[in-house]
Amino acid sequence: MVKLGVFDLDGTLLTSEDKLPDTFYQDVELLHSRNVSVAIASARPAQFLFDMFDRDVDLLMSGEDGNIFFRGKQLLHARYLSSELIARVYAITAERDDTAVLCSGLNDIYVSAEHYRRFVEWGKGRFMPEAPKDLTANAEICKIHVLCRDGVEAAKHMISTVFAELRGSCDMTESGYGWIGITEKDSNKAAAVRFFQKYLKIGNDETTVFGDSSNDIPMFELTEHSYAMKNAPADIRQKARHVTEEDNDHNGAMKALLRLTSSNTA
Repeated sequence: MVKLGVFDLDGTLLTSEDKLPDTFYQDVELLHSRNVSVAIASARPAQFLFDMFDRDVDLLMSGEDGNIFFRGKQLLHARYLSSELIARVYAITAERDDTAVLCSGLNDIYVSAEHYRRFVEWGKGRFMPEAPKDLTANAEICKIHVLCRDGVEAAKHMISTVFAELRGSCDMTESGYGWIGITEKDSNKAAAVRFFQKYLKIGNDETTVFGDSSNDIPMFELTEHSYAMKNAPADIRQKARHVTEEDNDHNGAMKALLRLTSSNTA
């Protein structure tokens, strides 16, 4: 019996207009009545999750590709990057005009004024804090987010070339739209799912996951109850055991979980 549903955000749970489905909280309540926990596994910074979700609702949330975990307002766990790794990423990108960098942690988002301008010009202003804030020496950073101006293929190329020297000391994921996520080793959405499973004391056969991008593949590999979105690229759909009947603009992920758990009783 499925006891946990884990959702990616962009392209999965969220609509193409970056909004939660209208029935989201109603659906969560129904799932809770079926003894099913609901979790979010996102590459986004924690602050974005706080802004998006009602934290009085009993939701499990992981941001920063499995580096920070909450249950509602309660912090469960966090991992932070070394200052040496952060300095190296900044040094590599310092002379480039085709990338923009931000750092995110538990308490804040850090981005220089110049890179803030790039994010806005490249159509990613909605991901920015209200005002740019330079990185401080004592900041606790969970993840570095690098945006490649020229999109997904440019991001993949940077991972294999420009950032190749870092591969042994960190994890890097291309998460769509030209974003590169840089985290501590063994930080990915599979690690996020395993954290939730350990916290709830459940196994892979009791877990369902939903995603649409390459950084969702590690969690697809954990369970037979893995769903790629109907709107996901063909190569991503091939990595999951199932494909949702509806896309992200028609609440496809949540509808699939509701159908799967329709026989559950609390």
